[in-house]
Amino acid sequence: MAIYFFIPFIILVLIFSLFLIQKAPDRIERAISALNAKDYETARSLLDLEIKKHNSSTKAHYFMGKCYEKLKRPQDAVKSYREAIQRGEFNSEIKAKDVYRRIADLHYEQDELEKAFEAYLELLKIDPDD
Repeated sequence: MAIYFFIPFIILVLIFSLFLIQKAPDRIERAISALNAKDYETARSLLDLEIKKHNSSTKAHYFMGKCYEKLKRPQDAVKSYREAIQRGEFNSEIKAKDVYRRIADLHYEQDELEKAFEAYLELLKIDPDD
């Protein structure tokens, strides 16, 4: 008889868990919208929360890099892009070659020529025709 008491509780926990799981992509999409609206601090806050909850998200790290670029924080952008590369879940939206190109370009813009050269070499390994 006591088991009947726990069934509604278990169902509520499952529904709440599904609700939380569905919020993650929503948070990234809101961050992308904020980036497009040039509301970089809101985007950074949303992505920071997403990364704290789902650190394995390539997409969150990638867009955090874009956000840091807009905030004129190139070292943080490079760090975020490198985190995205470590996660390695690339697709048609986020390509490894684009991430390496951003890293290389950022190093070049900061006059870190050796690091830029290394990143360009990685880019060539991925896409020799580029």
